[in-house]
Amino acid sequence: MSIKTVLSVTGSILVTVFLGGYVVATLWEWFVVPTFAVPALDIVPAIGISLIARLLTFDAGQYTESEHEKVRPIEAFAYQIYMGIGVSGACLAIGWILHFFM
Repeated sequence: MSIKTVLSVTGSILVTVFLGGYVVATLWEWFVVPTFAVPALDIVPAIGISLIARLLTFDAGQYTESEHEKVRPIEAFAYQIYMGIGVSGACLAIGWILHFFM
């Protein structure tokens, strides 16, 4: 693996982790703070909660054995990053719409 690949993988992971934390902090502020009168989350605790949620819901068996032979590891990683960003963006967009009804 080249240094360029390692740096791009590391950067992608960091972007996904920080985006997940931002989404958790924002949704927390929109829904949990007004509902339960608790303090807002800073980005670091929100990243921690996001990582715990990802750890608890991680599905390592996403591909079957025959699919592993067809998919290169970098393609599988790119798919995971794409899904991480896509899911975070979709949650934030839906939460943004819903918070107007609070």
